[in-house]
Amino acid sequence: MRYRNSRMQQALATVATLVMLSAVAAFVTRLSAGKIRLVWLGVFVCVVGGGVTMMTTHAYVARWGIRYDIKSDGLSALMDGTANRPFVFRRLAPDLVTAATHFADTRLPKRLVDDFLERSMLVKRYGSETFTRRESIAFHSAYFLVWLSSFLSILAGAALLRAVCACPTHFAVIAAILGMSLIPLTLSAGGYIYDAPELLLWTTFLAVAVGARLEFLPLVFALMALNKESVLIAVPCAFPLLSRRVGVAGAIKWSCLFAVIGAGWLFYVRSKYAHVAGDNQSFFLWGNLRWWTQPLNYLRVAPLFAPALQAPRGGNLLLLLLFLIPMRFGWPQLRRDVQWAARIMTLELVPLFLVSGASDETRALSLLFPFLLVIAVLGFAEMFRRQSSPPVSA
Repeated sequence: MRYRNSRMQQALATVATLVMLSAVAAFVTRLSAGKIRLVWLGVFVCVVGGGVTMMTTHAYVARWGIRYDIKSDGLSALMDGTANRPFVFRRLAPDLVTAATHFADTRLPKRLVDDFLERSMLVKRYGSETFTRRESIAFHSAYFLVWLSSFLSILAGAALLRAVCACPTHFAVIAAILGMSLIPLTLSAGGYIYDAPELLLWTTFLAVAVGARLEFLPLVFALMALNKESVLIAVPCAFPLLSRRVGVAGAIKWSCLFAVIGAGWLFYVRSKYAHVAGDNQSFFLWGNLRWWTQPLNYLRVAPLFAPALQAPRGGNLLLLLLFLIPMRFGWPQLRRDVQWAARIMTLELVPLFLVSGASDETRALSLLFPFLLVIAVLGFAEMFRRQSSPPVSA
């Protein structure tokens, strides 16, 4: 009897499989061209974009890890507010991890969570054998936050490209995915769980400021402030973008609002954590000047994507050529307001990078990444458009 039931179940499973595959075939062959492009693009983002961001997240955790138990800036110290300054000021990412950990620990079915933790190799490879159940959940939550922020950054980057360059959606998505694949090259001197949310929020802010409803900007800016207290440097950068849309007077009003939000949070968070160890700002100026004036440092490589496989570090000449050549062609094509925003951010961020960064810690320049993506796309298009243009006859 059991054998007959097994045969029946297998037959039903076979029929169900044939029906499913037939439905997929009919869906692909009968859908209109416009709808099929939309469906394919969504699948492309999920599969390719998801895969690239998973590899990016894996490169991050393999290179630096979540550093759970490090007292100065580890995940545990960030979550309970005992990390050193200025790391403890960056509240959004650790607070999200805390909330996700509490939800999974108390609200989700215990067996479901335990089965997932048992199957996962994350803690076994990059964590600690002494982790409690809650610590393992927190470790996974932080890992998932980094991946999700990276994945959503692709969509934000595509939206920014669409708004600034007016390029087709599929081109913007592919360009954003390619840009995301380079992120591990910026992890040569550090990596933290708030880096990925920072890139997501800043790219989203720019996309909204350039081409979406401005009512969303205060919320995005407030989240940026919660994520990293240095958000005030974004206020002057946003001014030319807002001036184009609402005029100078309107841009002044918006900038004042952002300044109040940023300054208010900065005052609050520095006052709240004034008792913890550390400094309000790191200072590495003299070491950085020595680093950037040594020629051999521009030839350095490191295993940034995978162990034992060397890739160019943040200041490598190959990376400089990769971005400087498209900038030659892309910068003149860039909208005037975006040009001014990029100039202002560069003038603010590079000195801060030299003062507070660590050697070629180019992840600290992440507020320039969306601009570099836009300029690179414009430069790439212009560079190869010129190559394909027919020669002008005499």
